Amino acid sequence: MSNLPRRNQIILCHTSLWMMIPILVSQDDFFKFNLLLNMIFSMLHWNHFYHGSKYQFLDRMFSIITLLYLTCKSNPRPLPGVVILFIIGSYFWHLEKFKYHLCFHSLFRMTAFYWCCMYCNHVNQAVWMLYLCLHVLHIVYLLMNVPITCIKYV
Repeated sequence: MSNLPRRNQIILCHTSLWMMIPILVSQDDFFKFNLLLNMIFSMLHWNHFYHGSKYQFLDRMFSIITLLYLTCKSNPRPLPGVVILFIIGSYFWHLEKFKYHLCFHSLFRMTAFYWCCMYCNHVNQAVWMLYLCLHVLHIVYLLMNVPITCIKYV
């Protein structure tokens, strides 16, 4: 199976920084610490992408802990939608349809990010729309500025 294009890796690495917002506003020390580790290992995983690596394992482990913690501690619980977006993204990754993988993995992340913000009581409609627009602009900016030579399609 071919490797994920470097361009996608860079975009996913950079957009991992969005986890800083719930880390900074949360009053829950366990949640903050777990999410910080999740962000660190996510950035390491995407910056040094290798399928099956220890960074991928740790990224997934802390993501699962985050989602399980949110499922137990928050309401509403959008876990089924988050999991479905992740599965669809993984499906496209296995098909080597990397632009679709990037799209669905980004949607997965945005939904999980919104859930984290809801848990931290840091969301109202205006804030969410601002974050959504900035998140999309961040991805578009990276798409436009990461050199095409980084793309490794097989």
